[in-house]
Amino acid sequence: MDDYRGRIPSFDDLRLKTRVNGETRQDDTTANLIFRFPYLLRYISTFMELKPGDVIATGTPIGAGVRFDPPGF
Repeated sequence: MDDYRGRIPSFDDLRLKTRVNGETRQDDTTANLIFRFPYLLRYISTFMELKPGDVIATGTPIGAGVRFDPPGF
C-alpha cells in the first residue's frame, strides 16, 4: 500500500474548482464540508470495509447546474 502522508499537507482545506466551457461553476474547499474526513472514514468503516481506491461521495459545492435558475447542465 502506498504511503500518501506528506504529499498533501492537510485534507481540511483542499480546493475544488470546476469549469464548464471555461466558466467557473464551482469553487470551494473541503473546509466547508459538514463532516471532516476522519469522521467520515470512521463512520463509513463501521458498516463496510473501505479499500484503496474506494470513492466516498459527499455531495457537491454550490454551483451545480441544478441550482441555476433556470437549471443548466
